[in-house]
Amino acid sequence: MQTNSPASFRLRIGHPTADAAALLLVLAGALHQGQQSCAAVLLTYDISAANAGIYSTDTPTTASEISAGDLTLTGATAFSSAGTYAATDWGTSPTTPDLGKYMEFTVAPTAGNQITFASLNGSVWRGAGNPIATSHAANKFELRSSIDGFGSTIGSVVDISLSDDAVQVPFGINLSSLGTRDQSTIFRFYAYDQANQFNAGLANSGSMDGTGNNLILNGTVTPVPEPPVMTGIVAFGLLGFAIAGKTRSWAWRN
Repeated sequence: MQTNSPASFRLRIGHPTADAAALLLVLAGALHQGQQSCAAVLLTYDISAANAGIYSTDTPTTASEISAGDLTLTGATAFSSAGTYAATDWGTSPTTPDLGKYMEFTVAPTAGNQITFASLNGSVWRGAGNPIATSHAANKFELRSSIDGFGSTIGSVVDISLSDDAVQVPFGINLSSLGTRDQSTIFRFYAYDQANQFNAGLANSGSMDGTGNNLILNGTVTPVPEPPVMTGIVAFGLLGFAIAGKTRSWAWRN
């Protein structure tokens, strides 16, 4: 009967420290994989059912891991039209929004979670006369946040100056620059470059031309990582447990 020499036997079972390190890598990979999730819809404001002139706020539907406030209007005069959340009296500057006139909502992760922002999507519209170049409501829209005190534009300005009267224009604003947050974030959506007292805002109306959309925030929600000290304690504990168990097994077999 063939037997294994001690040297060949040790080669098969491996070195206990190396095996323990490999086990830690597997466990770390499994933990990382478990914390990952695909970007998804975090909240939706149903603009198709909105009408700022009748309902001053719009309540969202949200993912279970976040909370969000109503969509509200500040500084501008609400306009009544089904399937829109719109107003007049927006900022008149063609280059800079009036920071006192905006649509606003707040989003926050639930306790123990964090949000990685991806995008904000929707559709905007504005009324216009003839000629459109000089007779129009707000032509431009931009998003800012409380992260920097509403000091800078997030992504690109949404410019619909080339669209016709009352045409819904889809937009998507990249939010990746905001990174990951475990605190509440306030978003403000400004309209400006208004030449006349027409109306402008969000739209998802079957009675308008173009493509309407609800206002949708996309992103990823993950658990807040453990502090580095706790992670180190767990890792050393697992390493010690694995080495002790492997050493006992090695000694018994030899």
